[in-house]
Amino acid sequence: MQTLERPEPLAEHWWYAPRADAGLSLVLLAVVVFLDQTSKAGAWRYVRMYESRNSGLLFGMDPGPRLLLVLISICVIATFVVSIARVAAQVGASAIGPTLIVGGMLGNAIDRLRFGSVRDFVPVGGLIINVADIAIVLGIVVTCGSLLVRFRQLQRASLTVRFDARHLRAAVVARD
Repeated sequence: MQTLERPEPLAEHWWYAPRADAGLSLVLLAVVVFLDQTSKAGAWRYVRMYESRNSGLLFGMDPGPRLLLVLISICVIATFVVSIARVAAQVGASAIGPTLIVGGMLGNAIDRLRFGSVRDFVPVGGLIINVADIAIVLGIVVTCGSLLVRFRQLQRASLTVRFDARHLRAAVVARD
């Protein structure tokens, strides 16, 4: 199999940001964290109808001391950035999805550092969520969609992706 150095990027779409555009990713990251923190501050100050604090992990599971939870959050963010974002960039997929996920994770981590819990205020079904949670879910959808579109595009070009899970690498290669 022949390894290709630079895969062709996805066609331009509103949700696509080339992997080389780190500036756009940093701006999007800052916007997500800003919107999350300002919406939480405004909601907690003016709209106390649906306020909720989540001091635990998923579904409120108690992880122990706050510092431990913050350290776990930082490790998860770092692992995500190194693995998923790296693989998406290596195959030429969108950087927007991973950026939204990291922005949401940072927004919630800031809450855990400042208040010892995450502030939720948006009622959705039986849940109460926040802007960071919305960014994380949207980021997962965009990342999955971007990868699916990219894999389909590579398939049409008689290319495929070779994953090296041991070293967290992906390479676009020509099919035999």
